[in-house]
Amino acid sequence: MYGGVIAVRHDNDEINNISDLKDKIIGAGAIIDLMGGQMQIFEMEKAGLSYVNDPKQVVFTKDQIDVVRGVLSGRFDVGFVRTDQIELTRDVDGNLLDPDLFKVIEPKIYIMDDG
Repeated sequence: MYGGVIAVRHDNDEINNISDLKDKIIGAGAIIDLMGGQMQIFEMEKAGLSYVNDPKQVVFTKDQIDVVRGVLSGRFDVGFVRTDQIELTRDVDGNLLDPDLFKVIEPKIYIMDDG
């Protein structure tokens, strides 16, 4: 299974749902990246937001690791990345990032028939 997330720093109290993305800086992998951009843009549109008009800025990095690190550093208010990207990302010293430093906005969890 493959999915994507909308992630922010755990201590960011300004962003708790998709409607809070208005006037924020979004980091994403690429507009052609299915789970690092397209899925999240689709969810924004379903919520009545335009990824062009509503955010302050959208930055396509072509590197989801850069998106995760950018959210953590504050460069981006929010990041669009595939599921497990946060858990796979390492800091500059080579240590895995603590996933508890992030929160996922409006998660949708699906369980397959086999559990």
